[in-house]
Amino acid sequence: MSDYATRSFWLEDEYSPGASLDGDRSVDVAVIGGGFTGLWTAYFLKRAEPALRITLLEREVVGYGASGRNGGFAMTLLNRGLHDMVRAFGDDATRAAHRAAAASVDGIGAFTRAHRVDCHYEKNGLLCVASDASQIPRIEAEYRQAERLGLEGFRFLDRAAVQASVHSPTYECGVREESCAILNPARLVRGQHRVAAELGVEICESTPVEDVRAEGRRVTIRTPQGIVRADQAVLATNAYSVHFPPIQRYVAPIYSYIVLTEPLTPARWEAIGWAGRKASRTVAPTSTTTGRPATVACSSAARTRRTSTARASAHNTIAARMSSRA
Repeated sequence: MSDYATRSFWLEDEYSPGASLDGDRSVDVAVIGGGFTGLWTAYFLKRAEPALRITLLEREVVGYGASGRNGGFAMTLLNRGLHDMVRAFGDDATRAAHRAAAASVDGIGAFTRAHRVDCHYEKNGLLCVASDASQIPRIEAEYRQAERLGLEGFRFLDRAAVQASVHSPTYECGVREESCAILNPARLVRGQHRVAAELGVEICESTPVEDVRAEGRRVTIRTPQGIVRADQAVLATNAYSVHFPPIQRYVAPIYSYIVLTEPLTPARWEAIGWAGRKASRTVAPTSTTTGRPATVACSSAARTRRTSTARASAHNTIAARMSSRA
């Protein structure tokens, strides 16, 4: 029995894992990994070509890895921010990547509405703040880049404006971005599982992949429960790709922590002034040892259900999107 429910606050919701692979298969596409990448791939392929035979293989349960253990943000953040993206890839690539990420945030919301996925999706925007004077230059640089690139939905907040938004005496300034949503990631990934299965995707949980190799013009995938032969294979394993020798040296697994509070009282919420359930993150100053920005911390007021009727408020801090197996 998988220990998935102990791995994340989000994964504590009641869930019945699906069946394992039960013998050999010959398919058009095999997807390895039952997180967001694998399930979105299977979903869009099946939507585009309903006749495709698609089998998805997941070692544990869907969402066991980073897709079920993140901070619950659907956001546009790539690299360490716009300023670093421009330096690494240039204006055109940064502008295109940001707009694609913003469209993805809206796309997730459209998916949840179209398929009635109750993952508490709320697009309330993101507040990126400087919590001490050393962080102000990074906030100002991010806003200048957004303006220069012609990106929509950004607004600079001075000290008075940002503290009016959230009553923290440490907030020096901030940038408000409209393209951000909060959600329960485990509920989203389990909703993706349901929708993909309804479209005809075969999803096999508790099915570890032991070997992947090209044999002629097909791919052979070996598991303890059977062999899957596919015309095409998609490796959607995120940090677990370190176990796949051809690419393991290109992957660096990192992890994050989610810090939770007990549900706050109305009086405490009013004192904090964090209205509108918007996401918030702080940017760290440049590290004195590496010359690069230190860890980015994100926090939000999110919600999930411990039972069918009870909800808890959660604050989270997330240093990265990928998580390694503990």
